[in-house]
Amino acid sequence: MSASLTVSPARVRRLTDRREIQAILEQDRPWAAYALGDLDDGMFEQCDCYASGDAFGLVFKGLHFIPFFTLGAPEGIDAILSSAMREPVIHMAQRPEHMPVLLDYYRPQEKHVMWRICLRDFQPVRGNVVRLGMDRLAAMRALYAGSDGGTAFAPYQLATGYFFGVEQDGRLVSIAGVHLASRRYRVGPVGNIYTHPDYRRHGYAAQCTSAVIAALRSDGIDTIVLNVDETNTTAIRVYQRLGFDKHCEFIEGAAVRRET
Repeated sequence: MSASLTVSPARVRRLTDRREIQAILEQDRPWAAYALGDLDDGMFEQCDCYASGDAFGLVFKGLHFIPFFTLGAPEGIDAILSSAMREPVIHMAQRPEHMPVLLDYYRPQEKHVMWRICLRDFQPVRGNVVRLGMDRLAAMRALYAGSDGGTAFAPYQLATGYFFGVEQDGRLVSIAGVHLASRRYRVGPVGNIYTHPDYRRHGYAAQCTSAVIAALRSDGIDTIVLNVDETNTTAIRVYQRLGFDKHCEFIEGAAVRRET
């Protein structure tokens, strides 16, 4: 481990004040959209938040995997990882400048270069979409089963009311929703977008995603973001037509704690 990044563990603080955490995250709303949404009641109780200097780390334990979000100076992230954050397996969500520090403590099992894109100038796409509720959970699970784990859907996300789909031939064939949505913090990370392979190239994903965006905006949510693999040029073009622009790159994937 690089001695230049070593920081006294005493400088790491466990944060429990939502207002203090929000003030840190507001420095970069598009990048911190997920973390801001995690401050909502029912989500915040599943978070571990740490600070060291101007660095911040958040561990969210409400999914079947454990996302780890970081913001701030790399030397502070080093302190958090060395003395406070001990999860054996995490799901990375790190900007490139934090990866050298993270790799001192975790061994990636996979790495994907992702874009965080942010809605700048919404260009709606009309379509015959339906709002999806808990009564459609079985149909949604059946559709997502074909995604090979490419979504992060959890049934509690349906309670947001921001899931829309397209039906053809008597079944659900395309879907879009959110990973979370917060009216209080005005953030809406769009996701869980999937279209059955037999029904692609008809614009269904754009129609569903447009419906999600319109619903978020109507509720006053003004920071709307998406994650997309940098190699998925087809999806990027769709999102750009809807009004998204690239905000930053980050690295995503599972990683295992290195033995000390």
